[in-house]
Amino acid sequence: MRNLNKQYRIGELIFKDKTGDLSIEEELELNVWLEENSNNQLLLDKLRQEENIDSGIKLLKRFRSKPALQKVNREIDSRKSRRILIGLLKYAAIIVLPIIAFWAVNDYLGDTNRKYATQIEPGSSKAMLMLSDGSSVELGVKKEQSIHLDSKVMAENRGNQLIYKTSYSAQDTAQFKVESFNTLVVPKQGEYNMSLSDGTRIWMNSSSSLRYPIQFLKNERKVYLTGEAYFEVARNPQKPFVVVLQDGLQVKVLGTKFNVMSYNNESNVETTLLEGKVEMTTSNKNGESEKNILLSNQQLSFNKAQKTSNIKKVDASIYAAWKDGVFIFKDEDLLSIMRKLDRWYGCMAMFENTDLQNLKFTGEIKKYDDFDSVIKILELTGDFSFSQKGNVVYVRKAVK
Repeated sequence: MRNLNKQYRIGELIFKDKTGDLSIEEELELNVWLEENSNNQLLLDKLRQEENIDSGIKLLKRFRSKPALQKVNREIDSRKSRRILIGLLKYAAIIVLPIIAFWAVNDYLGDTNRKYATQIEPGSSKAMLMLSDGSSVELGVKKEQSIHLDSKVMAENRGNQLIYKTSYSAQDTAQFKVESFNTLVVPKQGEYNMSLSDGTRIWMNSSSSLRYPIQFLKNERKVYLTGEAYFEVARNPQKPFVVVLQDGLQVKVLGTKFNVMSYNNESNVETTLLEGKVEMTTSNKNGESEKNILLSNQQLSFNKAQKTSNIKKVDASIYAAWKDGVFIFKDEDLLSIMRKLDRWYGCMAMFENTDLQNLKFTGEIKKYDDFDSVIKILELTGDFSFSQKGNVVYVRKAVK
């Protein structure tokens, strides 16, 4: 646990040194701190440079958890000059002081709780392909290969993408009665994307699996998803595309772009439509099927326990941003955020109390950022601290 009072006091003194507002007593107090450690003078010299404070503000702006912080962000964004002026620094003190305290403790004074902790790394492109004969093929960026599935269907692994190619004609497929299935399994800390034999593109998120035919033979193109995936479905009015989920849920489309989140450890199943139109089938408390139509920038959230559906208007791009290397959170609770980080970084969060789980955040995290940087950003925006033991991250209320 940290003594945040001292951190913020030193931050206040450095801030006043920056603006020329130090009293004689405060100048003596700052000098005592400077003499405690030679690195402290280096920190002061660094923070006297306005561009370093500017970069700190930009870092913190990626997460916002308080209305006051949002007000300062708007003020900063409204300035045409990128240079941080002294007057603006005074107005933005609620940002600058935590940044200064953060740098002082983490970059110079050191964080002994993390210095010797197990390094938690971000995920990477990796998956396992399960073939219809029961065999499996490990996939990854450095494992380019061609997999012959039958005389006319081949799967090519290129970088982080699995591409199915077929030379069957419509007349050929009409003769087949049984579809042959593959399953793509993406583990925790993994991601992968693929192109099916019909040209549909799919991005698979961590801890997800998709079962699908190597060649679509029937009057509909049906696949089975557990976890999360983003779909760009090749249009074919004669063969609707159907995604089958848990608990009898399914999404039916002709040609569209949408994201489906259906993890076993999440209370809701979410379908978010970016483009086109989809029909989602759910079941109510009486076990009866219900069909709902979604339009662009709408999301259907199905509560698995209560068997209820809710449709709302959203910025759909937020829910598909993960496929482009960014996690975007909008008024999302810390418990949900930590579950997403667990799937990507392989870190299990343990909370001191439920109040911490319910803290709300808005902001973004780049998926390939170092995990330590991610939790430092989160710490700056909330009244709590992280500590780490192995791959377990403990979230506690900060000691002031």
